[in-house]
Parts: sequence; structure tokens; C-alpha cells
Amino acid sequence: MRINMQKQSFTATLLEDVIISQRAATLGGHSSLDYLPGANLLGAIAADWYSELSEQEAYTIFQSGKVRFGNALPLSETNRLSYPMPLCWHQQKTGAAAIQQKQLQPQNVLNYQLEKYKEGIQPVQMRNGYIALDGSISQPSRHLRMKTAIDPKTGRASQGQLFGYTSLPQGLRFGFMLEADDDVSTDIFAQLIAKMTGDLRLGRSRYAEYGHVAVKKANWTEDKQSISDKPTTDITLWLLADLALLDEWGQPTLLPTTEHFGLPDGDLNLKKSFIRSRHYAPFNSHYARREQERTVLSMGSVLHFKLKQATDIQPLEAGVGLYRQAGLGQVWINPQLLQTPQPALEAASIVEKPPKPEQPAIPLAQWLVGQLGQKSQNQEIEKQAKDWLRTLKLLYRSARLLASVPADIPVGPSAAQWGRIRELATKPQVTKEIIHQTLFTGERAICKQDDPDWSAPIFIDNAETQDFRQWLQQQIEATEDDLLPALLAQVAQQATNIER
Repeated sequence: MRINMQKQSFTATLLEDVIISQRAATLGGHSSLDYLPGANLLGAIAADWYSELSEQEAYTIFQSGKVRFGNALPLSETNRLSYPMPLCWHQQKTGAAAIQQKQLQPQNVLNYQLEKYKEGIQPVQMRNGYIALDGSISQPSRHLRMKTAIDPKTGRASQGQLFGYTSLPQGLRFGFMLEADDDVSTDIFAQLIAKMTGDLRLGRSRYAEYGHVAVKKANWTEDKQSISDKPTTDITLWLLADLALLDEWGQPTLLPTTEHFGLPDGDLNLKKSFIRSRHYAPFNSHYARREQERTVLSMGSVLHFKLKQATDIQPLEAGVGLYRQAGLGQVWINPQLLQTPQPALEAASIVEKPPKPEQPAIPLAQWLVGQLGQKSQNQEIEKQAKDWLRTLKLLYRSARLLASVPADIPVGPSAAQWGRIRELATKPQVTKEIIHQTLFTGERAICKQDDPDWSAPIFIDNAETQDFRQWLQQQIEATEDDLLPALLAQVAQQATNIER
């Protein structure tokens, strides 16, 4: 039985950097999520509208789960909504990369849910980034800024009050869905759409220099999650958002059963399931306190159930588990993308860019436009180089802590290795493709996968441990083609002086 519901899709564009911390703690380092949680969207609307609604209307919209504020996930360069990378996908540690030039290479993907591979292969789980159905990969970059509190008595920096924020940079675009059950008033849903459209303030420091987001009705390609109306005994669930479940005693559980999903008797096939988890306590600004800690299965997890009798799976479309009003519990049922050992991708759509206005045919005007463009490009390169180097210093520090080596023993890429990168970036007519191939592909690559310096473990955020090679590859893929050579040369030159 298909579930009828009202839907409206939106595009959210960051007009300022946005801080969405992974945890609400006030001590320690802060790492940003790489998406906008539905809870933040719900909170922004509730803060503006809750007091104007009746008690029943407020409950229906914000607490009942009949209205669902979906997570805002990255939009790809082809204007497609991207989804969290499924954890059943792996790639070979020393083989060809499954992601090249922001595009998935299906022939290099190992789907351990469907295939068994020879023992000599060293698989690495693909945990980072988002995948669109046409194979476009989105890996939102994050900026780290160090700040200090100001003493109001002296107007100078307070002692011992240094802190840092990791934020999503302005200009990023996200897509999300607002859903409501069919029995929710169409007038209320229309008012909610009107409230959602416009400017919102999200995340930390949202009334200072962060958090300004523009929301409008979607202009991106919506994917149809077609679900068979025939009963089936094999069910694969791809978690598009975190999933919160309770056991029979009302305690959080990380071992899902068919009962959690309203399915008949069956078993979770652990050999075909790939699960990660996390826990956090969200902060409620209205009550000025933390809510109950949530223990959840992480987005991207893949669950496979074998039922003892065929059943209709369409009711799962509305989501499962707790906190569905805040975007949790969204699943894709038997996704076509996971049905084959090598992902079957859709054809990439061509995104038409608006034509640039013609420049005036006056020599002085043309010269001024050229100077302005060059100055703007140089400023952008300088800004990005500072961000890269600031992060790189922290990564070297984390590498030393993880390696537990004395201060006189260097860790990570050496000055000579950065010198080779600078030499590559300063070659005439070098392109992004040449840089990527020379750095990461083949036995003579500068950043080999088995090089102990480039593969030294580092902390990217609180939940992930990567290495220098992966970090550099992500930075390069996220940089515009025309800026990359000059930016990489500047970073490599200054990286030779970083303390190791």
C-alpha cells in the first residue's frame, strides 16, 4: 500500500559560513557536519512561528512526526541531489581510486554486499562524500578558524580563551525535502512552505558572522525512488539519514530487528549489512539545555533483512524510528544503485550556464576588467592558501600525536616532497588533470598510497582518521581548475617550512 503524502523540495544556499557542530560540547575541538540537519531547519521555523500557532497545530508540525524536515544534503555540480556514500562500497587500498575528478569510477568499486573478492585484496571502506545517481561526487570542504574571546574590561584578548570553529564555507548549495502526511491540513502545509522560503539563520554564532542561509523552492533534479508494489522477502535499506531505534525495554539499540520497521518475522543478515554508529546530545536553544543523548545508526549504513514471508514494503517510505520530524529515519528501500556489483549510473545531465555579458569594446575598459579579475583571483588564491596551511599545521600536529613519536623525529610529507609538488605546479600549461595524475596515479606518483609519509594517519574530524594523501586529494578535487596550479604552488612553497 503506497503512502500518500505532501512534498515540497527546496534549495538552501549558504550566504555566509555556517557552523553545524557534530557535538554540543563547549570544551575541546569543534568539527562541523558536512550537511544541514533537519533539526536545524525545524528549529529555525519553530523559533519564528511556534508562538503564533495553536497547541494542536504546533504539535502536529513540530512534534508529531506527521511533518518531516529532511536533512539538507549537498547538490552536485550537475545539479543533482547527493546521498551519503553507502558503506557496502569499498575500494582497493593500493589499486585505482574509485573516485577520480569528482566522479565515481564504477569499475573500481567493490560492493561487498553482493560479491566475495579474493583474499589478496586490501579493501578500504568508502566513508566520505556524497554520491548522485549520475556518479557525481560531492565532498563539501570545511574551514577552520581560530578565535579568542575579548575581555570586556580591557578590550583585549582574554587569557586562556582561545577556541576554534570548523564551518561550511559560503556558496555551498544543499537540497532538502519537506514532507507531510496526507491528513495534515493543506493550508497549514502551504503556510509552512511560505515560512520556509526566504532567509534563515542556522547553527552557531548565527547572529554574529555566521549562519545566513537563503532558502527557495528547488530548481534541482529530483530523483524518483521507485519502489515495487509486489511483496518481497529480501529487503535492503540504505540509510539516507541517521536512524534512532529503541529496544523492547525502551533503551537505545544499535542492533535493528524486523519489528523496528513493522515487518513480519525475519532476520538481519549481518554478512550483507554494513553499520556505523555515533551518539550525541543536541542542544535546544529555546530551553537553553541539552536534550536526551541520542545513539543512532549513522547515515550511509546499509541493512539487509531476509523475511520468512513476503510483505509490502511501501509503508517504509514515510521513514522509520524516532525523531522523524527532525530528519532522522529516512531510508531508500531496495535502491537500484546497490543492486549490481558495479554501480549502474544514470547519464549525467548537461547543466547550461548563463552566457557571460559582452565586454565593452574599449581598450581602457577591457584593461580595467582584466586587472579587476586578476586581483580578485589573486585574493581568492591567497585566502584559500591560508586556509590550507592553517589546516595543514593542525594535521601535522595530529599525525605526531597519533604516531606517538619524539619531537626530533619528523612525521608526514617532507620538505623535499612538497618541493616536488611545487615544481609540478609551476610547470607551464599544467592542468588539473595533469596534476591529479602525476600526484596520485601510477608507480611513479609523487603521493603514493604505500608511501609511509603520505599515508601517515591524521585527524580530519572527531569521527574520521585519514592520511595526508587523502586530505590533499580532497582539497585538489574541491578547487577550481583555473586556481589550482597557483594555489598548489603557493601552499607547497610555504609547506616546506612547517614544523614537523
